[in-house]
Amino acid sequence: MKPIDDPNHPNNSVKHHTGKLCIKGCGRPAGTFWNSQLCQVCNAIRVSRITAQLEGIMDSFDNKPRAAFRRGGAERRGGRC
Repeated sequence: MKPIDDPNHPNNSVKHHTGKLCIKGCGRPAGTFWNSQLCQVCNAIRVSRITAQLEGIMDSFDNKPRAAFRRGGAERRGGRC
């Protein structure tokens, strides 16, 4: 489980709560290490959605698998330095 998905992870603790409610209207307390305006659950959903979108974009580049882009270097720059 990733830290952002784990409600018991220290970065999702009460220490980070802002005293306000989540802006998504779920009624849970807002504030995590990663986002001060969302609760842990809504923030984990948001990050998962963004991750999926970015992975889709990476998959669409030249129909190459993501691993080729994660390596970086000349492959990533199309062979140019």
